[in-house]
Amino acid sequence: MGIARRDLDWKTQFETAITSEKTEEIRKNRPPIEDETCTMCSSVFSLKGVMEYYEDDLKDSRKKNYSAALQI
Repeated sequence: MGIARRDLDWKTQFETAITSEKTEEIRKNRPPIEDETCTMCSSVFSLKGVMEYYEDDLKDSRKKNYSAALQI
């Protein structure tokens, strides 16, 4: 879940949430202004700016973390 949240991977967040169906329903009924953000932060979503700044550094990290997560 942590990796999915960092990567703004909503599909994986829905799949791994304890209340998966409820989570998807909330997101669908309360859509954010921008798709990449959450409904609480919207346009002031700080993680989006940080991720854009560190995009190249995160590419390798994502590959390593997903591989490690799949081996658990």
